[in-house]
Amino acid sequence: MATSLSSKHYYLLQNGKARNQRGTILIVTLIFLTILIVVGMSSAGLVAIQSSVARVKLSQEYGFNMAEAGLQYARWRLEHNQTDYSQATRVLLDPSGGAIGSFSVQFTPPPSGGNLVEIVSEGWYQSSQDLKRIVAAKYGKKAFTFYSVLLDDSAWFGNPSIDGRVHSNTGLRMDSTANSQV
Repeated sequence: MATSLSSKHYYLLQNGKARNQRGTILIVTLIFLTILIVVGMSSAGLVAIQSSVARVKLSQEYGFNMAEAGLQYARWRLEHNQTDYSQATRVLLDPSGGAIGSFSVQFTPPPSGGNLVEIVSEGWYQSSQDLKRIVAAKYGKKAFTFYSVLLDDSAWFGNPSIDGRVHSNTGLRMDSTANSQV
């Protein structure tokens, strides 16, 4: 007895019995599509997490750079006014005038008889002020023994070489070789 197959139905004859195979490809396709979606969503989540971690690390690095800039500012300020220990907060700008970040500097004056000033600088990136970095340093005044020659008058150094730092408040003429800062 022959079975007529219509174009809408596909049958597989197995052991003399007709078996319906419609929808098998659809189920396999849905399984593969589900696996692909799960892997894609996991990859997208991983990329989002990595992007967030990179943004935090960048903000921390900028914050550290802002704190370092605060230390340099504090050092400059102490060079120009050795008794100004007031707190300062500054905003750093990029060349186009936009804010990059900020720093706050606090000074601890030296104890009586001492010359070390403790400076604590706190810096942060403008877009993430909750990620602050703190840098601390101690600066001291230069001693007179810092220089090999220290003058309050004009000086002229001729033929012999000079070893060590030389400083004059009025003027120097150096015709010899210096092995350090003049």
